[in-house]
Amino acid sequence: MGLKACILNLRPLSQRIRILILKEFYPNLEISLVKYFNTMNDFSCIRDLKKNVSLIYTTEFDLHPLLSYRLSEIMQCSVAALFLLPPFYGDSTRFSRILDSSKLWVKTLYSQLFSEINGITLMIDNALKRYLLGKILGRFDQIIAVSPSILLEMNVSLSNLSILDPGTTLSDEDQKMISVINRDSLSKSNILLYSSRIAPDKGLIEALYSFRIMARKMPSLKLIVTGYLDTSIEKRLRFLARRLGIHDRVEFTEYVSREELFKLKARALVHLYPSHVDSVSFPSLSL
Repeated sequence: MGLKACILNLRPLSQRIRILILKEFYPNLEISLVKYFNTMNDFSCIRDLKKNVSLIYTTEFDLHPLLSYRLSEIMQCSVAALFLLPPFYGDSTRFSRILDSSKLWVKTLYSQLFSEINGITLMIDNALKRYLLGKILGRFDQIIAVSPSILLEMNVSLSNLSILDPGTTLSDEDQKMISVINRDSLSKSNILLYSSRIAPDKGLIEALYSFRIMARKMPSLKLIVTGYLDTSIEKRLRFLARRLGIHDRVEFTEYVSREELFKLKARALVHLYPSHVDSVSFPSLSL
């Protein structure tokens, strides 16, 4: 009989890769329940858990490691976590840069007042996670990280940590697709490409300001921004582009297929990736 696992996760899109990584460490794994939280107040999974679950598997998001550890105590089973990013930052210099990027995002798209409030909230949030999670992570049966930098950024020492090497890689399907596109030898266009998650810590605001400087020297340049955009955020970003005088040279495509994304990367002169987080990122790896 295989090891039965309950996976607690916030983001369904990352389900497949997290399960594949888990199976590398637990070959006899049998997934009995995958539960997603809409908010940290959603504890409905507790009534769904089966008594024969022998492993709780979680992510770095919010306080999920704390919840998972508590559930493992109640059910008297093992608990493991996969960290694609640090659950908190213990390196003050590193955290200050991430904090500055978030404050810039809020200040630029909303107001200075909201920016200051956001900064205070993030500092409290990071301090709370550092205190609460710092006390329990050493008690996990297994913690898996995609890069050694995660431990350095947390500024902790964990004897139960395993580092994936490589932490990120391309699937066979992606590699074949890229090979075909490269064989087609697509001609380069005057395109700058931003193809990352649209969030404060990914540096899109910095990318727009940088593009304004580059566009002054090369009037034919065009910036393409891919990725899902909330309607209200898109309006604010378009307003910023207009204020910077680049609105007619910035295109927000929203979601594009993987094939189309790889074609855009092949055609782009430059790939902008001003992220303040990440260690081994897929957008950079697939260039």
